[in-house]
Amino acid sequence: MKNLLFLLTILLIPNVASSQKILTEHEVRNSIMNKAREHLVSQNFGALEELVEQYSNSNARTPSGVWKIGFIYAGITEISGNSKIPNEDQYWGFHDDRYTSWIEEYPQSATAQIYYSKILLRKAWYYRGAGYANTVDKQQWALFYKFLNQASNHLDNFKDRSSKDPNWYEAKLEVAKGLGVDDDIYNNILDEALDLHPYYYPIYFSAINRFAPRWHGSLEMMESFAARSVELTRETEGVGMYARVYWYVSQSLYGDQLFTKSLISWDKMSQGIDDVLAKYPDQWNINNFAKFSCLARDKNKTRSLIMKISGEPLRNVWGDRDMFNFCKNWSLE
Repeated sequence: MKNLLFLLTILLIPNVASSQKILTEHEVRNSIMNKAREHLVSQNFGALEELVEQYSNSNARTPSGVWKIGFIYAGITEISGNSKIPNEDQYWGFHDDRYTSWIEEYPQSATAQIYYSKILLRKAWYYRGAGYANTVDKQQWALFYKFLNQASNHLDNFKDRSSKDPNWYEAKLEVAKGLGVDDDIYNNILDEALDLHPYYYPIYFSAINRFAPRWHGSLEMMESFAARSVELTRETEGVGMYARVYWYVSQSLYGDQLFTKSLISWDKMSQGIDDVLAKYPDQWNINNFAKFSCLARDKNKTRSLIMKISGEPLRNVWGDRDMFNFCKNWSLE
């Protein structure tokens, strides 16, 4: 009887672990960004400092394997939750005020300095605009370089304190790219960044953009850097960095034309996909890699990955269902 009562008691206790919802990749990202944004708005700088320290010390990653710390900075530099700035004076004034308050409370904060550098970088690109160079007037260029130089000087002033955070180097590389510094100067910054933070993906993503033709690089330079990224991370990533780097190239430059506009090797990409999924078999990764496999016309791999998709195909990967249905039907022929 005692054993029966004990069994009934156990069965009636809620299973907390099984009742907890497993967050998707984008839910995790949004959760981090929203939390960081709320702390900045409420001036809870201590919570922000703790969050950065927590993610830094644990090298915390999202389900897809992306570093969580980067989403803290994404959250605190986009208060509105999107890239639009309805009132520029109010927006920049908000960030100036928050930076000042943060430094008053935490004078030695590396995070606050990186945050403000990223705001200055964002400000530079806001005033330049997204148009082609020949559409940017003299006043826009003047403001662009003014704030880029401010960001560069701000980063340099706090390098000793802040460069332990890989986001210092990511910001520095973005500033250097915008300023159009000489290749030797850029490569020195990049080499230092990769020496200190060889596994921080955004450093690689920033660099691969700098080596693209639109920044006076070449497809050969991009492929060479993608190969270098593998050698620097092979011990823990296998060939996974090759897949991640070209995934970023697709997102930022070539979209669905990745395999016709770049020098990507599908054999390397395919191996990289396997290495990423061995560690991070997340649905975000599976959906994206299934789409890449279809674009590369690898029927067997497309079929294998589509069969691993659980639930509905992710709309923010495939768009409407037409492409997913085409890839699925084609792979099953």
